[in-house]
Amino acid sequence: MIELVNRATGELLDTDSVPGLAEVAALLDERIEQLAEMVEELREGSDGTTGGAGGPVVWDALTPFEAQRTWRSLAAWVGWLRSRYPLAHRVPLCWWRHPELVEELTALWLAWQDAYTEKGASLTAGADWHGRWLPEFLRRIGAGGWNLACEGDHRPAVSSLYDANAVDNVDDFERAITAQDDQTTTTKGNRTMDDDQVQRAVDAGQAHAVGELPDSPVALDGEYWAREGDAWSPVTSAETITFLRDADRRMGLADQAVRDAETS
Repeated sequence: MIELVNRATGELLDTDSVPGLAEVAALLDERIEQLAEMVEELREGSDGTTGGAGGPVVWDALTPFEAQRTWRSLAAWVGWLRSRYPLAHRVPLCWWRHPELVEELTALWLAWQDAYTEKGASLTAGADWHGRWLPEFLRRIGAGGWNLACEGDHRPAVSSLYDANAVDNVDDFERAITAQDDQTTTTKGNRTMDDDQVQRAVDAGQAHAVGELPDSPVALDGEYWAREGDAWSPVTSAETITFLRDADRRMGLADQAVRDAETS
């Protein structure tokens, strides 16, 4: 019999009962999540001053954990920027309250990383950042189009300048894009696979399941396939594809974390 101990409490775990095994599984899931976060921190940089996300930052797509880390790193860099250059009055301390300024500073920050922290950066990249990106950033925020009226104190933005509606008529929009999707589907034809085809692709290493359940979606040739009745069809929903891509990435990180833990 294998004895397992809860490191947090020092208690011997029960591996002879279903509730005990459920507790072990829960602890393993928690550990895998922690390891995945550690791996992601190591991959993306956790230095707190210049460690950005290691790639494009789409704020709405970040998880709470990713967003918190990115906010702190960006704030540290903005503090450096305001102290390194005479920008105390050009970049107000309330920058984080202005969504357009957050996006502008994020872009400037990533351009700075590309010039100064990326391996293989051109020796002239720093000069390009000073000659192109920084002046252009200052020109845009000083042109008056970004609804910034703050000087010494924060002033709320004019709310009427913002509108969260995406289109003028949601029903007409949905009908239009549904018609386009139907036309595209008709043009491409009805592509399906059966269970045997999917299993052969998995066995050959050409595909992998995104999940542990028998009917979990499968990634194959840059597409995600899902079971629909007795057949498998490509996933066409952009929202679902985005979700599956993120889940696939996280499962890959968790698997890598487990392998690293086993070899350490």
